[in-house]
Amino acid sequence: MDVQQLEYNAPLRIKFASIHKEGYRIGDAHRDEYDVVFSKKPSIKLKDGWTAAQSETIETRTHSPGHRTWILSHNKICIAAVEHEDGVEFLIKLLGDIAVSVATVAITSVVTLMWNRWRNSRKLSRTNKVEPSYVTETVTEVFADGTSKTTVREEIRGPVNIKQVREHTANALAELAKRNKQRKRNKQRKRNKQTNK
Repeated sequence: MDVQQLEYNAPLRIKFASIHKEGYRIGDAHRDEYDVVFSKKPSIKLKDGWTAAQSETIETRTHSPGHRTWILSHNKICIAAVEHEDGVEFLIKLLGDIAVSVATVAITSVVTLMWNRWRNSRKLSRTNKVEPSYVTETVTEVFADGTSKTTVREEIRGPVNIKQVREHTANALAELAKRNKQRKRNKQRKRNKQTNK
């Protein structure tokens, strides 16, 4: 998995972000919180057969270098987690050969698990932290230079409960699967038109 490439054009992003009540992002996520969530070890086992392994450091879309990443994997399903100053972000791309229902259940399960781990790590801090918000961004257009355009952004301000995380993750994945299916149909129509000329 090329996490740097995925950073630029992931079709779905889920972020546990620190957002002030007035709407601006707060850079209160510290390295020790990531070490609690993902461990300092190169690889850890999570629940339900998931593992988290350290990966490369990347440059974010805002050209900020040196962000740690982890690959969360379960069988053939992989998602990336990226360290940010304002919270952890998950980069998700559904693969064509994995059943959508299986991927949706598995990814919803691990995102929910990571939500609990993230909130618990923030409670260990000696300073008061903003309750994390849940943010999804979906991309429908990727340009030739590799950049992408966010078309739908949904934000649920903290405090957020586990049921909301589960429901919104499943809904975002269903929407992503629907767009993937539509994209495949459009490609097939285009091929059919070219063949019929």
